[in-house]
Order: sequence, then structure tokens, then C-alpha cells
Amino acid sequence: MKNFISNLFTKSTTTTSNCSVISSPPPNVSKDNIVHDDYTKSSYFNFYRILETNRVIARQHIGLTSSSSSSTAFVLEQYHINAEMTDTCTTTVLTQKYKNTLESPVEAKYCIPLPPFASVSNFVVEFKDQVLKATIKERQKAENQYSDTIASGGQSFLASKSENGLFTLQLGNVPQGESVTLHFTIISEIGSHYSNLHYFIHKYWFPSNQNFDFKLSLNIGLSNSIKEIQVKDYKNTTTFKDESKRKALVEIENDKGISNDLLIIVVPESSDKPLALVENDSNNNSTAIALNFYPNFEINSDEMNQKSTFIFLIDCSGSMEGDAIKKAKTALDIIMRSLNENCKFNIYCFGSNFNKCFEHSRLYDDESLTEANNYISNIDADMGGTELFQPIKEILQQEYDQEYPRQLFILTDGCVSSRDELIKYVGTESNSTRIFTLGIGSGVDKELVIGLSNSCKGFYELIDDNNDMQNRVMKLVNIAMEPAFSNIKVDWGIPSFVQSPQLIRPIFYNERMMIYALSEKKIEKQNFTITITGNSPSGKQIEYSIPIDLEAVSNNDKASTNIHSLAAFKIIHDLEYREKKKSENNSEEIIRLSKKYSIISTKTSFIVSVESDQPTTDAMVNVDVLPTTSTPDRLGGGGAVRSRRSSNSGSSEKFKKKSISFEQEETKEMSQNLDGLLLQCESLDSSSIQFSSSSQPMKRKSLFSFTKSAPSPVQSSSIVSSSSSYRRESGVNTSNNDQLVNLIKLQKALGSWDTVNSLFVVPSKPSEISDEAIWTTIVVIAKIMKSFENRKTEWDLVVQKATKWVKNQLTKNNISIDFNTLLESAKSKL
Repeated sequence: MKNFISNLFTKSTTTTSNCSVISSPPPNVSKDNIVHDDYTKSSYFNFYRILETNRVIARQHIGLTSSSSSSTAFVLEQYHINAEMTDTCTTTVLTQKYKNTLESPVEAKYCIPLPPFASVSNFVVEFKDQVLKATIKERQKAENQYSDTIASGGQSFLASKSENGLFTLQLGNVPQGESVTLHFTIISEIGSHYSNLHYFIHKYWFPSNQNFDFKLSLNIGLSNSIKEIQVKDYKNTTTFKDESKRKALVEIENDKGISNDLLIIVVPESSDKPLALVENDSNNNSTAIALNFYPNFEINSDEMNQKSTFIFLIDCSGSMEGDAIKKAKTALDIIMRSLNENCKFNIYCFGSNFNKCFEHSRLYDDESLTEANNYISNIDADMGGTELFQPIKEILQQEYDQEYPRQLFILTDGCVSSRDELIKYVGTESNSTRIFTLGIGSGVDKELVIGLSNSCKGFYELIDDNNDMQNRVMKLVNIAMEPAFSNIKVDWGIPSFVQSPQLIRPIFYNERMMIYALSEKKIEKQNFTITITGNSPSGKQIEYSIPIDLEAVSNNDKASTNIHSLAAFKIIHDLEYREKKKSENNSEEIIRLSKKYSIISTKTSFIVSVESDQPTTDAMVNVDVLPTTSTPDRLGGGGAVRSRRSSNSGSSEKFKKKSISFEQEETKEMSQNLDGLLLQCESLDSSSIQFSSSSQPMKRKSLFSFTKSAPSPVQSSSIVSSSSSYRRESGVNTSNNDQLVNLIKLQKALGSWDTVNSLFVVPSKPSEISDEAIWTTIVVIAKIMKSFENRKTEWDLVVQKATKWVKNQLTKNNISIDFNTLLESAKSKL
């Protein structure tokens, strides 16, 4: 079995958009920051970032350490790593040699936190000159065997994975003076940040303040040439193994152990071709495929026509009263005019309960915009405390429309109970929803703000000054409207392939698509074609074809089956998710796949037992290499709901929509104990970046290549409002003293202005233009660009939509004057 990389590729499309890969970071982000510091903002690191913020379980309680009275009873002598890295996955073999220095037999334990995109695929024990390969059994049977062997005086080794992600190893009845060497293999989806690939091991995997012999050997084999390899903090030897620079070896040695994160950054040459890595297993007549795609689209801003569902969840608790809620409403007013007619939207307000603008998300038009205006005008900070879980739960449980990718914006100034369980919950929905969070004020729970966005591969902002709220919200909206490849479907060419993930999330800017498929039947056709289809940023369907030639796949039995293991792991992951989400019973299939492909699951364990000729009769000493520590139901921060200044614990009487109370409802989905520690950021397919302007300012003129045909910005997202019970008003209240906001609020859904409500004098129109709305819209665009140049982030998307409308009207009415000429004429008259 040998990996076969197919990068032959054809593209057919109904649009003229080009596809290219951006291999460099966005503007104003230095290369050094990406290589050395910025990895902590990557999607894959979110799991470890939350781990590090825990105030109760610190590093000394995690990884290969001991807090027993005999801390040197079971010492680590060697720690060697042999690893492989491809375009899609890493395979890491950890070898650890321990020795029992006590005068009694030992039962030792330790745990390693495994992120949700990794699993253990093999376990081997060297003991008393024997090499013992573990077998996978159903969990309860393995635990019984372990106990029985220990009780009879033999030695046993049990490896399990809990539902919260802990990989736990028990070493039972190791005699005094004996050494034991453990080998276990961890498969993982590749970590990525921007276009770079990362091999990463967190510092919690190593003992702290201990010296041990450490060696690492990483073999890298990519489908494209490697531009650069960098290693963070540690001296290394890097050797390229072929002239094409597709293969390399990185070696690290340190007799003092490892104290910091171990990070190796691989910068590949860019490619605009979807890649298929194919692996054939002749022993099992099976075929596994991994698809890897890192696209970006160069598109004229006028052609942008993406579909999306935007949902806005606004904190209306008592602490938001005053300036905060006013600014939030103003931001909503601006966002509402940034949508386009292909978007759906809704608005939720939450406090001790929640209500919503529409029963279901509505298409954006003048009617829904008017209802939204009325809903927003009635928003107030009068809904009591901060209970976020139930509105999020309702939103995420709604049927996902793949044609309209869901993007959720959360605006809050508080904290919530069971924060980490909430973050874990939303992480399970990352394939269906991207989350943006805005944290307001010094009292906001920053870990909540960051965790919610990172777990669903979104972005966040933390602000202390409410005066900057509109600008910061619109930064997030701009990001949400960047070009994406959406509504993705894969035809594998062979019906026997099982795909994972079943639901493919859109590929947003700087994200990498990774999809896996496994066929457990012999494929008779040696040549077939994989077809990827989806919607381009212009809204038109685009298609990529990848020809597969199985004859080119070598059936070398000694080669690895890494893609098989990872594909099986991802399928098991889907089955476990559906058990929780849809109450399916997938135990039989999970156990079957786990045993066949040697992938540990929540329902299976690795077990090794050694019957001793001379059974141990002395009492065992329990040495916790990782001590069992009771874990709080959340990491850091108070568990209680933050008190609010408002005494009103109910929803506002202004809202006619039925409010949904949930204060007494049990949240069964919220697992307790260790579930709060190991957040299952389920979507971490290692593909996206996270960015917080509060910690790393970035000027985002554009995060993608834009062909500027006119002074028009990037498309944006918007907010929705009120229920059908609201009366519709033809006018818009422009009592705000902010002229820019008042102008924006007068814009119609498609982008035009019919009136400016005496906010300024509209100069007379040219004779060539008969439609007053066309000229009024051009003048408003000119007014906004001329008078509010320093607030471009706020109006950028509004002007883009208006510009697009005007250009369409000029073409429709056969007006030959160029848009830019008309715009300059309007500016000169103001």
C-alpha cells in the first residue's frame, strides 16, 4: 500500500472567475509573526489554548508527571518520536521507556489530552524481552480482562479514550526493578495556518522540570515542493531528501527534555489544484482517499453574489443598558443595509429568556427590512440575566441549508454559567455554522468570546470603548462576506465510497478543505473521476474534476495505511456525533470500524495482558503519573450567572413575539466533569485562521485579491428583525444625530435611495438621467465617500451594494455615461 497523489485536474465553470491560491499572509502580518507567534491563533490550537487557561488543572497535573509521594518511583528515561507528515495528516509514534525503582510492584497511570482531530491507532508494549501488540476489544471486555489479569498476579496494559478526549494509559502490576517501553501511534489531521502546514506537539505532552533523553525524527513528504521549513525554539537538523524538495527530514535531539511547545512549520509551494491522495490496501481490498484543496478566488467586486444566512444574537441583559445597547442597535441598522437580496437573516435578543425577529430566517427584501427596522427600534436592555445556551441551541438545531451557509454573530458584555460546555457544544456544529463574537467592556468573559469563535472557525473582537462598536462590528461583517466556495458536494465516481465529513462546510478565506472517503469493497474500475462541485463567489456553480488511476497505486504491503486509519477515524467521529445529535445507535458500526482499522474509540480500548509464571503477590503501589483531580464544570471564571443592574428578569413588553423561557430546562447536552476541560472543537479540520484585532491589529482593506472596477468595497452581512406581529411602517426614524447612520438607514434593500429626508440638499440631476432614484443614489454615495472618509469600515459594504445597483440601472436604462464620471460630477456639486 502506497500513497498515490493525483493532482491532474480539470475545471469547468459557468463563470469567468479564476481560482488561485494565496500563499502569503494578509497585509500587515509579518512572516515572523506567522512562523513563531501566530500559531496560537490557529484553529487547531484552540483546544490547547483552552487547556492552558484552566486555573485548577495546571501543567503539573497534565501530561507525563507525578504528584505521588514517590515521585521518582516510575521514572521516564527515554522519549523518542518517529513521525510522518503528508498534505493531509501526520502519524506520530511515541516511544517512552519507564523503570520501576520501588521495591514493590506498581500500577501506574497517566493521561494525554488528545484534540478532537487526533486518535490513537496502535499500541505496543516491550516488557521482559517480549514485544506485545495490543488488540482492540469492546471497552467493558477490555477493562474486565485488565482487572482479571491484575487480580491473578500478571501484568496488563490498558489504553482507552474517554468521551471528553483524554487518552488514558494504565500500566498494571509492573514488578520492582523492571523496565517497560511503550509505543503508541497517534494519527492526526494536519494542522495548518494560512497556507503553511504545522507539525505540533503541545508542551503538556512532556514532563515539566525533568531531564530525559529526547529525540524526534519527522519525515515530510508533500505533493508540492517545500519552500521553507522552520522549527520553533529548538536546535535541529533539516535535510531535503530529493531534488524536487518534496521530501525532507527534520531531526531534533535534546538530553534535557522538552519544556515548550514543539512546532515545525512547513511552507509549501502554492497550488491551485485540488489534490487526491489515494491509498490501496490489497490485504483488505479497500481504498482510501483524502482530498486537499486550498482555493481563493480573484473576482471583481461587482460580480460578488454569494448566498448566506446571517443570524445576529444580541445581549439584552440589564448590564447592556445605556450607551452599549444604543450602539448595538446602531450597528444593527448599518449591518441591515449591508446585506444583498440573496441573503437570509434573523435577529435574536437574549437575557434570562430570548425572542426573535422571525420564526425562521427570511430572505432579504424591502418587506423584511422594514420589519427588521421596527424590531431593532424596540430592542432594549431589559431582559434580566445572561442565558446564552438556549438561543444558541435553537439556532444550531435548525435545519441547515447548505445553499445558504449559516454565519452567527454574537454580541455580549457578560459571562455565562458552564462556559466550556457551551463552547464544546457549539464546536460540534462547526461544519454547519461559523461564529463571530464581539465582547464588550472590561467585564466580558474573554474566554467565552474567543472560545465560541475559535471553536467554529470564526473571528472575534474585544472592545472597551463603545464608541468604536460600529467600526469593530463591521470589521467582522466584512470578513463574513469575503469570497467563499460553498454548497460543496463530491461525487467520488464509485458508489461504495463512504465520505467524511458528510456535511462539507464552505471554504472561507484562508481555509483548507480536507475530505476523506473509504471503500471497503474491491474497486474493479482502475480509472474513475472524482468531481467536486460548489458555488463560486459570483453565485454560479463551478466544477473541478480529478482523474484517479488505481494502477498507479503500488500495492506494497509494508507501506503505511495512514489514510485508511484517518478516514476510518473521521467516519467513526461522524457516527459518534450522530449518536448524540440524532439519538442514533451506531455502536455496532463504531466497534467494527475500530477493530478493523485499529482506531481507538469511546466504545473500544487497547489491551495487552501477560500471564506471569511467577505471579506477583506483593501489594501494588499506585503511582499516578497523572493524578486524578476533580475537575470543575468549567475552566476559569465564575460558574454563576453574572448579576445585572436591571431588576427586570423578564422580556420587554415591547416585544409582541412569544418569549421562550428556559431557566428551569435541563440541558442534557451539557456533559459534566472532565468534559469542561477538553473542549471538543469538533470542526477543527486544521483549516482556518482566527484573528482578534484587539490583540493583533490588522488593517483589512481586503483579505483577498479584488479587481477594482470602481470604488466599491467587500460585500457584507446583515441583521434581521421583527416578527410578523409588528405593524409595517413606510418611513424610517432618523432621529439619530449621526448623519452617516441616518443616511444609511434610508437605503432600500437593493441598494438605492429614493430620498435623503432633508439631511442635505441633492443637486440637480444631469439631463441624461431620468430616474430620480439613480441620481439620488449616486449623490448619496458621493456624500458618504466625501464626508465620512475616516469611517469607511462602516459604510464600505453599503456603498458597494449601492454602486452595484447604480451600474445595473445604467445598463438597464441604456445610459452611456460612466459610473465614475457621474460619481465625480456628484462630488463636485456637494
